[in-house]
Amino acid sequence: MDEQNHPQFIKTLADQAGDSITGNIYAGRVSDVVPGIQGAFVNICKEQKVFLPFKECPDREDAVPLRQGDELLVQITKPAI
Repeated sequence: MDEQNHPQFIKTLADQAGDSITGNIYAGRVSDVVPGIQGAFVNICKEQKVFLPFKECPDREDAVPLRQGDELLVQITKPAI
């Protein structure tokens, strides 16, 4: 992570010609945890947040497996709706 809280792009697996981020891997930071919808929003770049369901965090055993400010790698598996 850089000093200005903007996660850095790590690696792309997507087609370089397309605008899709599906398949890309990012270093991100949890911005909001929403237990009511069983997930969290993760900043992956200055202007974009993605949703991460708790069930996608198998190595975490807490009732709320993520906390605001946690840093993690995320891979985009579905396009935005």
